Amino acid sequence: MQRPSLFPLASVLLATGLALSACGSGSNTSSDSAPADEPAFSTAQDNNSAADEAEKKTSAKKKKEKTESRRTETVTEVAEPEQPAPPAGGNHNIHVGQIGGYCGTSSSGDSIDAGDATSCEFAAAVFDAAMQASYTRRSKSPTVTATYHADVTASSPVTKQSYNLDCHMGSDQRNLTCEKPGDNTVRASFETADRNVWTKRVATTN
Repeated sequence: MQRPSLFPLASVLLATGLALSACGSGSNTSSDSAPADEPAFSTAQDNNSAADEAEKKTSAKKKKEKTESRRTETVTEVAEPEQPAPPAGGNHNIHVGQIGGYCGTSSSGDSIDAGDATSCEFAAAVFDAAMQASYTRRSKSPTVTATYHADVTASSPVTKQSYNLDCHMGSDQRNLTCEKPGDNTVRASFETADRNVWTKRVATTN
């Protein structure tokens, strides 16, 4: 009687052992791979936190710079004091605010008188215009002696309006009167300081 062979049984046992060993090896590989992933996830979180912190610092810095820029650009406007208005009619010595009557004297000492509805400021302005005009001899009618006349325009510092005036000398040429045609209340008259004739002070043509 032959003894049964042990070779097939040994082969089965060997194969079973190898299979178990392979399973154990695979289980270890899976468990070992998990910790390897954990450092990578942790590093990503750290990077995000650092980025957020840097963004907060940058935002705070920009806000501070913007605030400082606004402070720098703020300019306080200081109102300049109002300058007094220059004397009406140059440097004439007149009664400012007066209407009609004797107003005072020109810068040369000539007397200035105003009509009933004429301010002294306007009378002084008329004087300046009359001194710049050129006078010619003319007469309103053949029966009236010709005298020196000039057409002038003067602006009133009070009404801010301009007026066309007829300026004419008296027959003795010592008195000069400028008035609005048809309204003698708008009038100014002048006499020289030395009672001399106006033809020596203004331009004339015959």
